[in-house]
Amino acid sequence: MIGIGPPVPPARVSGLVAGKPAERAGLETGDFITAIYGEPVRDWLDMATKVSESPGEELVFSVRRGDTEFDVTIIPETVDVNGSSRGRIGVYRPEPEGRTLRFGPFESLWRSVDHNYLMTVVTLRSIGRMLMAQMSTDNLSGPITIARIAGRTAETGIAEFLAFLAIISISLGLLNLLPIPVLDGGHLMYFLYEGITGRKPSEDALIAGQKIGISAIILLTILAFYNDIMRLF
Repeated sequence: MIGIGPPVPPARVSGLVAGKPAERAGLETGDFITAIYGEPVRDWLDMATKVSESPGEELVFSVRRGDTEFDVTIIPETVDVNGSSRGRIGVYRPEPEGRTLRFGPFESLWRSVDHNYLMTVVTLRSIGRMLMAQMSTDNLSGPITIARIAGRTAETGIAEFLAFLAIISISLGLLNLLPIPVLDGGHLMYFLYEGITGRKPSEDALIAGQKIGISAIILLTILAFYNDIMRLF
């Protein structure tokens, strides 16, 4: 099994985008980001995930520069990525230099589980922020946007296309587990109620739940299509 990327030091800044938050905060090429708000950064992906899920939020970065360590506050700017709001600070990761790493089956499995776990956390937090009105519903995307992005990723290569399909699969799976009647999450909610109370929901409650669930799905579908159409213009 093959993974792309060299064994570079974790979260090393290999370059800065002029005028972006990282440069304005004083970061320099060659700095190492070791922690965010005191939470250790395991690798570049870990740092990028924390930044990505915190658009517009104040983050305190622990930075090592040579023998000196210091903290710096950076507010990631908000950018649109595949129809979702994500945070960016304007730093480049070390280039892979065309090298290919080969992993055994167990390490490959662990890396895939770890990466999908991080994607799941990002998706759940995004859903939670939308429900709490902390993130705009403009981040919802429908089949039009998904088809456009799928086409672009397919043009860039099979790896990018498969990665996009994985993200879509995770998002759909998590949405399906929301406690909305007619979705699997709604059925789990009924099973939980039955397990706690020892009796099934009444027929009237089931019918009312179905109506609420179908209405919610229709409203979400209309909103997603509306966002798709607005993005076309």
